Amino acid sequence: MADLDREFFARDTVTVARELIGTTLVAGRCAGRIVETEAYTTDAASHAVTRSRQAAIMRETFGHIYVYLIYGMYYCLNVTSERQGTGAVLIRAVEPTRGIDLMSERRGTTNLRQLASGPGRLCAAFGIDLKMNGSRSDATCASWHARSSQRFQPARASASRAPLSLIGAFMRRTILSSAASRKGRVLERTRHDG
Repeated sequence: MADLDREFFARDTVTVARELIGTTLVAGRCAGRIVETEAYTTDAASHAVTRSRQAAIMRETFGHIYVYLIYGMYYCLNVTSERQGTGAVLIRAVEPTRGIDLMSERRGTTNLRQLASGPGRLCAAFGIDLKMNGSRSDATCASWHARSSQRFQPARASASRAPLSLIGAFMRRTILSSAASRKGRVLERTRHDG
């Protein structure tokens, strides 16, 4: 498998989020296939808006790791995107493929479906924390590898988002569900508030 270079991340955030589906995330001895992402640009729910100072990396870089802490206890892994804009892709879920014993130890569960099914769980399982924040995506702490030659064809759907105090928030979530993956399809959901 070839590593994805920084130019992969220089593109439009939604495109990067979509094309990260099916790629392999590697962090230390752990690896897994990315099955769910979320694209953030300058929408009201984006850290570029809500955490402007600490999320400057979203405006100033592409192909860098952006890690932040939510609820004072969970880390979230993002990779910055867009050479000429603002953006980051949140890695929401990974299907573990290597280092499963280590992930199980870190998470305290042997349930494979629970290891990395959510941003906080993913970071705990992969040992991702604030030490990685700001690193280049092609650094040794984490890397992305190109998927197999199989092309995923997106299927689109819409859903409403859990209420936010912000009006007009928008995000794009891309999911590779197990049923869809058997058919080589990606499910994309565009969620709006309002």
